[in-house]
Amino acid sequence: RVCLKTIASFHQIFLADLDRAVPKLSPALCVGQLFMVIVPYLSSYKEYVTNYHQVVAMLREKQEPSFLAVLASLKNEQCSNKSLKDFLIMPIQRVPRYSMFLEGIKRTLWEGHPDAKVVADAHRRGNEVADGLD
Repeated sequence: RVCLKTIASFHQIFLADLDRAVPKLSPALCVGQLFMVIVPYLSSYKEYVTNYHQVVAMLREKQEPSFLAVLASLKNEQCSNKSLKDFLIMPIQRVPRYSMFLEGIKRTLWEGHPDAKVVADAHRRGNEVADGLD
C-alpha cells in the first residue's frame, strides 16, 4: 500500500508541473527536466509489479460466487466496462509509456535544441528503470 501512495503522490506533483508547463507550449519548451524529476520515483513500481503477480494469481484462484459477483458488478459503464484486472495492469503499463513518449519527443527535437540532451538522458534512465521492472 505504501508504494501506491508514493506512486500517486509523485504523479500528482508531476501532473501539476505539466499543467504549469503546458500553457507555455512553444517549440523551445523543455519538458525533459520534468521527467528527470520523476525518474528516481519510477523504481517504486518494482514493489507494485511484484505484488501485482501475487494479486492476479489470487484473483484467478478465488472462485467463490459472491466474490465473482462483486468483481462482475465493478465492470460497468462508469468504469468504461473495464475489469479489476484491467485497472491493476495500468500502473505497470505507465513506465513503458513514459519511455515511448520520451522516444517520440526525442525524435522531434532538432540538434542543438535546449532540451535534447535532457530528454535523451531522461529516456535512457527511464529505460533502465523499466528494464529493472521486468
